[in-house]
Parts: sequence; C-alpha cells; structure tokens
Amino acid sequence: MTEFTTRKRISDFWQQHSSKGKPFTVHHFLHEGISRSTIYEVLRKVEERGDMTRMPGSGGHNKRLSNSQRGAIARWLENKKGVSLRQQAKKYGVSDWTIRNVIHERGLRCYKRQKAPQYTTEQLQATKTKAGKLLPVLRNKKIIMDDETYFRLKCDYIPGNDHFYTSDINAAPPEVKYRTERKFPIQLMVWLCVSEDAVGSPVFWNAPTA
Repeated sequence: MTEFTTRKRISDFWQQHSSKGKPFTVHHFLHEGISRSTIYEVLRKVEERGDMTRMPGSGGHNKRLSNSQRGAIARWLENKKGVSLRQQAKKYGVSDWTIRNVIHERGLRCYKRQKAPQYTTEQLQATKTKAGKLLPVLRNKKIIMDDETYFRLKCDYIPGNDHFYTSDINAAPPEVKYRTERKFPIQLMVWLCVSEDAVGSPVFWNAPTA
C-alpha cells in the first residue's frame, strides 16, 4: 500500500466518522500499525486545507553526508549528554534519520543515565576512612546480603492494562472507566539472601493489608 493510499484512507474514514471524534479514527488506524504522528498529520491537514496531500517541497532531504562530516558528527556525539539530533540535522541540512544512520554505522548506542549519589569531597574522604576501618573487622569473614521486593496481585497497574477503548466516554460502564485501587493493595513479598558461597531459597509471603 502506497503512502498516498494510506493517507487517503485516513482522510476518507475521518470524514465519514468525524462525529465520533478524532480518538475514534486514531485508534482505528493505530490497530493497523500506522504511526500516531502520521494519522494526526493527515487529520490536521484535512481540517486546515480540506486536503490530505503534502505541500510541494515539504518532503525530506536528499543531501548526503561526506565521510568527514559523518566522522565529525560521531565525535561530537561521543560521551555527550543532552544532545539534540534535530539540531545536528538542521546544522548539516539533512533529516533526523540521516543522523540516526550515522549513529548506527559508527557503533554508537543510546543509554539512559543512571542515578548515583552525589558526594562532597568530605564525604568521599570519610567513605575511604570508614572502609579502611571495616577491612580488618571483615577480613576472613563472609558477608551475607538480603533484600526483599513486593509484587501487587492485580495487573491493573501494569502499563498497557490501564487504558480502554470506547466510542462514547459518557456511556462507558464505571467498572471500565474507573480503576479502583485499595489504600493498602494486596501484595506478595519475595525475600532472598545471597553470599559468596551460595544463594538462599526465596521466601514468598503474602503481606497483610489493612
């Protein structure tokens, strides 16, 4: 199916079911695997111009980057936080996807920054001093660590299970529209201990509720 055919189907469907609101059309084509941005772009153009076609010259860039430019982009991105791919694309006059292709071919990967405690110089020095005092105490001894975590026994809180579809929000049943939740939800606690020699058997406990 061509891009024009897809856009025309969205436009025709929206004009036939506009009385049901945009969400009805959006959800219909999301199930077909069409991106949300494409659907809303077509709807916006139909509302503004009455036509879903693109304006002349609004397509992507055909410019190609040289090897030196690709290397410069990769070096600029290396170990840098808070970068904007869109700004780099605008700087070189190419599309965002061209910058993403450079990232892929140069072996760069995107990672989420991890949380870490913020220490002062005095705290770092105190950490070394205290670790030195613990070393003779723990020498020739084995450390056992334990921890626990909790799992809710209802799946409503899981992402993906907290939405529903309807053509009329006012007619939706209360048990569908609202997600009721107890002040103290039923949870399952899992406890585990571990040492350098072995891992203990997990302990499962149904945590009491109020």
